[in-house]
Amino acid sequence: VPTDEFDVTELFDVPLVAVLPAEHPLAHVPSLSIKDFSNEPLIIFPRARDPESFHEIEKLFLDASATMNVVYEFDLMLTVVNFVAMGIGCGLLPDYSRRMTMPGAVYRPLKPPHFAKKLAIVKGKGSCGVTGSFYKFTVEKFSDGIKGKTTPAPEHGEKRPRPKA
Repeated sequence: VPTDEFDVTELFDVPLVAVLPAEHPLAHVPSLSIKDFSNEPLIIFPRARDPESFHEIEKLFLDASATMNVVYEFDLMLTVVNFVAMGIGCGLLPDYSRRMTMPGAVYRPLKPPHFAKKLAIVKGKGSCGVTGSFYKFTVEKFSDGIKGKTTPAPEHGEKRPRPKA
């Protein structure tokens, strides 16, 4: 992003997590390595949507001497989770996808080395009005201590506490 035209503020890193069928042998392991997914059928986002991230994931598999076996690529995270819940394969998704709970799918963190994508907010220099206000609000909220904090996804059937106003 050309910084002479845009204001860019990095907010936080979003690591990938594993999504597994609940009946998968690895579903009860607390954290997994990329090597654990060698030859496993993978369901992930399309290479064309984010070639750089796809390449980083391929590199993780190569560095772990693991075979990346992509069987499906879907644009929608919910579709990935649905196919995983049906037992068709395992998924690699951004950590925030854990909020999409579905019977038959479990989420597990990945052990280092793992891949994390930077989440940033961008606006045109000199933007004002709603755009400028939203940018300022977001940057302030993330610099006030939200940065780096995540709320674990509830287990299936568990209610998420309501945020306080």
